[in-house]
Amino acid sequence: MKSKIIVLISLFSLFFSGCGAGASSNAVRDYRLSVGTATMDDFTNLSSRILNRNRFVIDRVENRGTGAIIDTKFEYPALSNEEVLAGFEEVRYRLTLEARMKGSGGEMYNIRSIVSSYGRYAGSTEWIEIQTSEESKKRIKAFSNELKTEFENRIYRILFSKEGRAELAMDQFLEWRSGGPTKPMLAAIIGITDPKDQDTDRDGMSDGYEYWFSEWNLESNHWSMNPLTDTDLSLIHI
Repeated sequence: MKSKIIVLISLFSLFFSGCGAGASSNAVRDYRLSVGTATMDDFTNLSSRILNRNRFVIDRVENRGTGAIIDTKFEYPALSNEEVLAGFEEVRYRLTLEARMKGSGGEMYNIRSIVSSYGRYAGSTEWIEIQTSEESKKRIKAFSNELKTEFENRIYRILFSKEGRAELAMDQFLEWRSGGPTKPMLAAIIGITDPKDQDTDRDGMSDGYEYWFSEWNLESNHWSMNPLTDTDLSLIHI
């Protein structure tokens, strides 16, 4: 009996630690994971595709001057054993992708995943903040790694196709992928199409076609076609 009481006390401490600590406790409960760096175009377009691939539904996109966020709709995972023992009837979490400008006036952004989790007791309509479960963390880690890989692969494809003629840029890319700064040559390559490939993003539409016939989508706040990403692939069939 004594051991059961200790377990229950530990579980309640897990979910309610920091409740009296003021606003700072919210940040502690959020689960945050660094994704890497990307341009704003890559953040907007590639994030949408990878979110959809992982069955997250976008709720809103907000530009913030020096960055942007993408909020998803709530996910309702199965209860973990700890959450059941703590008395929760239902839990949910929201994934937010955040892009923050590196330095001042640059074109590269630090990207991270932020997860806010909530629980609801049986018979209650109130949702309270809780720590994110380990199962949900695993899903977010897998998603974030996939998104990071997608950011990197677009640049790598351009450099690899040069067959050894872009050694300096490749060195800068490898350093950047390991967490280093975005050096001048790499920064230039990140934001341009491949001059030796008529279809940089390999989506079946030439770079020139996407450039000339792209239209600005006021509702979604981005171009309908982008020669740097293949997220507009469905437009081939229009």
